[in-house]
Amino acid sequence: MYAPAGAKPSGTALFAYLPLMVTPRDPVNHARRQGVKVSTGGRAEVSRAFEGSKMATMYTRKSRLTSRQQHRLIEHFVAGSTARAASEVVGVQPNTSIRFFLRPRPLITSKIRSYRLCGEVEAYESYFGGKCKGKRGRGVAGKVAGIGLLKRGGHVYTAIIPNARMKTLLPIIQEKVAPDSIVYTDTFRAYNALDVSDFRHRRINHSKLFADNHNHINRCLSGHGT
Repeated sequence: MYAPAGAKPSGTALFAYLPLMVTPRDPVNHARRQGVKVSTGGRAEVSRAFEGSKMATMYTRKSRLTSRQQHRLIEHFVAGSTARAASEVVGVQPNTSIRFFLRPRPLITSKIRSYRLCGEVEAYESYFGGKCKGKRGRGVAGKVAGIGLLKRGGHVYTAIIPNARMKTLLPIIQEKVAPDSIVYTDTFRAYNALDVSDFRHRRINHSKLFADNHNHINRCLSGHGT
């Protein structure tokens, strides 16, 4: 998903998505509450339209959350609270809060204009999850891998990836970054293919230093919270 660097989510915009996040028990009354005029003869048409809509089919399970609980969860989502912390404050089960927090993300993504990064772009992959014993760093078990692409002074692209192998990372970079851009990475071997690609590849060896004038990925690292 793309987002301007440093941008914060809009609470007003997220509250506007709330009616789309839960399948209503009565689509006709739901439409009327949203200000849509529905005639007596149009009841079946509204029901069919809602049942066939992308949002309705995305979440077929009807929510048992009250309107107040939904709004409280959205408030915590906007504030950046974890799903587990929000569940304790709102008084719902953690799994319910987790599922609810997942719902706005595709809706937000669908409203964001697509950009192709160009110029100077930093790339870095990382792993997310709680603390765990054993191996640290790349390839650690029990964590989720993600990639971040940051255009200096511009937009950011992030995505969850199944692994951090070359065959996974390279197609994403080729799709999201314009040819002839300068791509900065560390010395991870999965980025070797960039040396013979349409990009101008610059590496920084973190075992020796973290920045060499313009050659660094520090902004991307900051975005990953590392």
